[in-house]
Amino acid sequence: MKKIVNGLCFIYLVLLAHLTRNSNVFLIAISLSMGLIFWNIFKFLNIKKILVEYEKKGKYYIRDSTFRVSLFSVILIGIFLGFGAYLVGKIMNIDYLPIINVLASSLVIFSILIKLTSNYIEVIGYKKLGKNIQDIYYITSITWEIIASILLFKVFKFSNDINILILYGSITIIFILFIVSTFLLIFKKHKKEKPQKERVNYLKILKKVWNIDKKTTTTNIIKSSYIYVSIILLYYTLINRYNYNYDEIGQVISDTYLFGIFTGYFFYKLISKCLSKRLETLYEKLEKKDDDSDYVSEILNEVIRFSLPIIILLLVISGPLSRILCATKYNLLFNLFLLLPFYIMYDVILKFNIKYSGKKILLFVLLSGLTIKLIFEIPLINAMYRAGYTLVFGSILSTIIGFIFSIISGYFLIKKKLHLHFLKGFEKLLNIIYENIIFCLVLVLFTLIVKPDTGGIIHSLFVIIFYIFVAGIFQIAKFILVKR
Repeated sequence: MKKIVNGLCFIYLVLLAHLTRNSNVFLIAISLSMGLIFWNIFKFLNIKKILVEYEKKGKYYIRDSTFRVSLFSVILIGIFLGFGAYLVGKIMNIDYLPIINVLASSLVIFSILIKLTSNYIEVIGYKKLGKNIQDIYYITSITWEIIASILLFKVFKFSNDINILILYGSITIIFILFIVSTFLLIFKKHKKEKPQKERVNYLKILKKVWNIDKKTTTTNIIKSSYIYVSIILLYYTLINRYNYNYDEIGQVISDTYLFGIFTGYFFYKLISKCLSKRLETLYEKLEKKDDDSDYVSEILNEVIRFSLPIIILLLVISGPLSRILCATKYNLLFNLFLLLPFYIMYDVILKFNIKYSGKKILLFVLLSGLTIKLIFEIPLINAMYRAGYTLVFGSILSTIIGFIFSIISGYFLIKKKLHLHFLKGFEKLLNIIYENIIFCLVLVLFTLIVKPDTGGIIHSLFVIIFYIFVAGIFQIAKFILVKR
């Protein structure tokens, strides 16, 4: 079911890019980036284990109280977040943004409430429904959003802001239908059970419910903040310093930080999924750590060895991919694919710091990178203007510099604890880089024969297939030569 949900999300993203090519969807970009931060506050909230514990002990009243307290706490936090989102929208002084921000934060709360309800339904006896209800909710919501987007952007003639309000608002209706039907199911079950009242320590329950992985949660919140910070800084720089009008800014930001960044994220998830299987053994060896081997360097080298050829290929075919996936004639994805290897390394280093560093060190690694990004953002945007490049590249470049700083500081802060040997791993790293330089040169030579610059979707598909074929042949030839 999750694969269906992810597939539908990707299809909707591509479809929305094509549907809104002549529309300003800046409000979606900025509200979703804020919603992403909110989502990471609740991401690891899961009450299933707690409910199962009380279920096994026969404490049905405390089980039900835990469920109710969980819902109440999420709603209460959601109200504060919604109020904060509304104030931010007011401060930015953009029409409809306050209400759009509130709706975006509501979508996050709806999603978490459905998740908690699915935990409860599964424990009280509806296992199959409990396991699938969240995915069913997502599939229903996304399917409706696809239909609604087609109608709003291609059939009806409402303004862009009204279209976005309707899109967000319609999910509220779907949530109400889902939550009402599931609570009717719970009520039916309770009519049969009628659990006996018990004394409940609500503070103890709240501590149990919110006993989440704080280090990982903090990491995810700060990681997701990069997008929102980039949008805010880019928006005010373009409007105040370079006199862009609102529609121009909307186009630039939604292309980069909505369609572009989320397309790049899908490729990141694909690479990460393939990498997790390849790195499983190395992570197990690192856990045991019964010798002096530098498994961290081996893991980092394996990450680079696997991901770098894919990223080089993506850079070469970024033009055709931009045409098909983001509906743009210019090469939107090239700059974002440049960001991809640094994000992958940043993500891996942070995982090590979460596991092997203290809270203060982890916070330093996270905040130092974000601070460096903030310092360099506006100067680099100005530098790109003087150099004649797209201004948004300055924003992306500042993010890369922030990631690099966090990668270096994160590595050297765990170096002593894990007894890392940088020079030993560096020799292998150089060999990987040499191999990929050759691979890059081969692809560049082929660009003289088949130019990646394309004019249509069919030709773009042909170019993508051709370069995937060339990359495949190169990797097979390299494997055969290394084996010999």
